[in-house]
Formats: sequence, C-alpha cells, structure tokens
Amino acid sequence: IDSFKIILAFSFILSGQGMYLLVKDVTGNEKAGFISALFYLFAPYHLIDMHFRVAIGEVLSFAFLPLCFLYLRKMTLSFSRQNFILFVSFLSLLIISHQAIALASFPFLLIYSLFLIKRKKDFSKIIFTFLLSIGITAFYWMPLLYSSRFTYLLNGRIEFSSLSSLFYSPYLFGFLFQGHKGELALIVGYLHLLVLLVFIAFLFKNKINPVFKKFGLFLLISTLFLLFMITPASESVWKNIFLLKGFQFSYRLLVLVNLFTSILAGLTLVNIKNKIFVKFLLMIVVFSSILNWGNRKALSSVNDETIRKSLYSSLDSVGQGKTVWNNVKLKKRTDNIDIIKGDTTINEISRKQTIHRYSINVISNEALLTDNTTYFPGWNINADSVNLPINNKNGLINFKLKKGDHSVSVYYKETRINRIARAFSFMVIIFMVLIVSSSRKKKFLK
Repeated sequence: IDSFKIILAFSFILSGQGMYLLVKDVTGNEKAGFISALFYLFAPYHLIDMHFRVAIGEVLSFAFLPLCFLYLRKMTLSFSRQNFILFVSFLSLLIISHQAIALASFPFLLIYSLFLIKRKKDFSKIIFTFLLSIGITAFYWMPLLYSSRFTYLLNGRIEFSSLSSLFYSPYLFGFLFQGHKGELALIVGYLHLLVLLVFIAFLFKNKINPVFKKFGLFLLISTLFLLFMITPASESVWKNIFLLKGFQFSYRLLVLVNLFTSILAGLTLVNIKNKIFVKFLLMIVVFSSILNWGNRKALSSVNDETIRKSLYSSLDSVGQGKTVWNNVKLKKRTDNIDIIKGDTTINEISRKQTIHRYSINVISNEALLTDNTTYFPGWNINADSVNLPINNKNGLINFKLKKGDHSVSVYYKETRINRIARAFSFMVIIFMVLIVSSSRKKKFLK
C-alpha cells in the first residue's frame, strides 16, 4: 500500500514539473509554464485517476507525456546525444506505463515533430527514435499482443461517454467527481473548457503570439478530435482500427485532452495583462477541485497483511482480461487445492507465485484435483518427475493422479514468446548503446 502511495505522489509531482518545463521551453515564459502546470495537476481526470480509480498506469502516463513532448521538441531542434537518450527513455517509460495511452499519443507526437523539423530528411531520425523505443519495450508489448488471443482484450468492446457528460458533474453542484456509489464524473474541466473558448476568441482578435499560433491550432484541433473520439459518434472508427480494440474505455483519451488543454491554458492566459484576474482563475482551478483531493473513505483497518490474506479467498470479475477458458462462473476459493473426485490426503509443502508444491497420497484408484489457479499458457504440472496433461475446461488447472504417494509441482515456466521478446529488447538496447558511444557529439546521427 505504501509503495502505491509513493508512486502516486511521485507521478503527481513529476507531471507538474514536466508540464512546467515543457511550456516554459515552448514559450520561454515561466509564468506560462506555471499556469499550464496548475491546470494539468488539478485537471478533474488527473485527480479521478489518482484518488478514485487509482489507475497507476494512467497516472504514470500523466507524468511521462509532457516529458515526451518536451524532449521530442528539444531533440528535433537540436539532435544531441542527451536529447536523443532522454526522449527514447521517456517514450519507453510511457509505453510500459500504459500501452493504450502510448498508442494514442504516437500520432500527436509525430505530427508535433512535423511542426518543428526544418528539413524533411530529419523526420527519418524521429521515426528512428520511435522504432528504438518500440524495440526496447518489446519485452512488454510483444507477449501482451501474442497472449491477448487467450483473453477477450481485443474483442472490440469500447465503453463510450456522452458529449454532455464531459461538461458537467452531477454530484454536489458539479464540484465532486465521484458519486456516493462510486460513479465517476469524467469531465474535461470547467476552466479547461473555458480556456478553449478564450483561445478561439483570442485567435479571431489576433491576441495569440504568431510564433505559437500554429502550435495552438494543433492543440485546439487535436482536443476537438479527441472529444469526438470519446463519444459514441466515433464507434465506427474504433471498430476499424485493430489496435484500438483493446482500449476498453474511450474516456482514457481525457489524459491527452487534459494535456493539450493545459498547454493551451499557458499559451492563452499569459496574454491577459490583468494579473489579478489570472490569479483569480488559477485559484478557481485549484480550489474548485478541493473535494477530490483524496479518496472518499480511507479504510485504516486494511493493511498489506489483510490484503495478502484476502487474495486467497476473493474473486473479482476481470472483464476483458478474462481468459477464453473461463466459460463458467468461478466460485470463491477456500483452499489452494480442491479434491474433485477420489479419496485423497494433501499436504501443501510450499506455495510461491510461480510454483506450488504438494505431497499427495491418493487412496482410491484415481483422483481428480484442481489447483485453484487460473490457467494460462506456461503453467505445467509435474508429478514424480513426470509431466502431466492439464485439463483447463473450467478455466482452472485440473489434473489426475493414480493411486499412491506423489510429489507434485504446479509451476509456471516462461513461454517462448517472452524469451524472444526479452532477447530482442536486449539487442536493441545494446544497439542503442553502441550508437551513442561510437558517435561523436558533433556528428551524432548525421
């Protein structure tokens, strides 16, 4: 539990720092960076992810996304060894934090780079860095894609949010983002929407710095497109793009919406000369979200030990992550291993995450047993140094034993795809190290 809290706190702080550095680098204005950082930190979906959903992957993506855009910008303008390493590193961290957010971010990162490159041939360098990051993280996404065929992850079922639900929370006059039964108000943010309108008004009045006008238009168009993609009107798009079928919830795109609207806030509000008015808006951004600065109810009685014990006796629906063999409703388990048929005595010797050892005496002619572990390719059973076939029709690990005493091990062995993917990632890392170490600083990748 403490490790979760540390990750959440670290990610929250890093997201604000990253946003500040990004907008400061774009505008050369610390005030703009500070404005964008506050909008980003106190965006409704950011707080929902951190306190109500406790979505570790998405919270980390909030932290790494601004840094990806920052070092993509730095690398594109100055293709140095340091900028190259940092961009590849942060993009790789984004991929292993949340593959869906990373996938959705790729097109916007690439389009942004097109705004910055001075020579068309430099775009090939950008593509190269993306391929490096994809290669480095192959150990993660390659087994995931391969193993998804054993689950319902890519069945194409996407939950959409209505357009109206993005604008207003129905709880406590709009200031609470979670209902009393855990319902979530997945809104963009009142001040974030206001910024969009102010930016459009400033565009017509030519109050936006011409240097940032194209970038601002990119952010505005991207935001409007993402809002469209969140609504049911975009269902046909989701169905026709294979990799999007595992996205599950369209509202995940609010991570990018909050990123873009927060950057727009810095680009827009920095043009308002009335400092008191700007400070007033920032106070509203921060304190209007005060009801969502923590989870609704902290259970002090729950600690690491109570969670550890409950894992053995609880069973929750895992939705699209359910395996294709779970074609029956699984019951809550009371023991690690059950006797389905036969007269048997069982002594559990040890139980670790990837290996369960038993001493089993079968008194009847034959016994049918179930190790209460969800079956997945890679699980094996060894009885008296002989591998046994697994029956997985009910989604669990079922096996038979003949009469007599048996030493049984139920163990997980890494699959071939995992080994191949890890070796590929290792080779890409070695390749990257060789490139960085062998290239002279002034002639880096030229």
